[in-house]
Amino acid sequence: MNPTTLELPAAELKTALTGLGKIISRRTTLPVLEHLRVTRTSNGAVTLQATDLDATAVYQAEQPSPGEPCDFLVPFESLNKLVKGSKEPVQLTVEAKDKVQVRTCIGTSAMAQTLTTLPVEEYPPMPVVHGQSISMDASFRDALRQALDCCSGDGSRHVIQHVCLDPRSRDGHYIAATDGRHLYAANSFSFEFKAPVLIPDRPFLRWNKFLENGSGQLTVQPATKKEMPWLKLQSGPWTLLAKSTDAEFPNWKQVVPATDSSLTLVKLDADAVTTLLAGVPKLPGGDEFNRPVRLVVSENR
Repeated sequence: MNPTTLELPAAELKTALTGLGKIISRRTTLPVLEHLRVTRTSNGAVTLQATDLDATAVYQAEQPSPGEPCDFLVPFESLNKLVKGSKEPVQLTVEAKDKVQVRTCIGTSAMAQTLTTLPVEEYPPMPVVHGQSISMDASFRDALRQALDCCSGDGSRHVIQHVCLDPRSRDGHYIAATDGRHLYAANSFSFEFKAPVLIPDRPFLRWNKFLENGSGQLTVQPATKKEMPWLKLQSGPWTLLAKSTDAEFPNWKQVVPATDSSLTLVKLDADAVTTLLAGVPKLPGGDEFNRPVRLVVSENR
């Protein structure tokens, strides 16, 4: 076969590899999942793809790379190490079905290394997600990331390893999450679907380069008899396809005190919030279970 070469700017490739590395599993028993899939279409559009079977991230290069269409795999760790110190464009050349050469410059020294790879036919097909879409803005992004911080890390409680988009309330739709010990809930959203949607806690969603400008789209594909629900989150050059769950999220509202109850209600204005955010992290007790803070209410203060 004739060698095929495509070129990507080093800075852009490093950003892409950082994001894709949040999908690549270091514990996989399938060698093909340790690879990236690199594709160039007939119009020069280049995409890089990583998957762990439950989620797939796709990066669309900013500029086209002219040349013949190609589709090949490259080992993630090897490529990541080779481009880490580079500031010059990186060239990927397909020399054979199982050989890819990486060429770049580190400082003033040219560098070239041939990597052994796997046939692209072994790579899992990318999921196709169709369904109802909603817009994601900066307020959605910020609430989602705060909710992700409250998700459970306990693998035996799979459903609370998700953030719930809950459209069932008349007083505004909610983003909610819990680990069973504390709860996050933010409302005033307006979702266009009627049933709750669960977003899995993925490191990629916490990454500051995804939803960087606070705009994107979420597409929800409902569960079928053969398939769990799937989600597609798109923002800028990034697309994340993630498997969700059809399990029922806990009734989180039953633990939230009503504002008209006989219990004491504490309202914090903006200045009080600023003071708490600055002061609470400096209090002792950070190594105690749940890091408790006591609030004392006396004479309306």
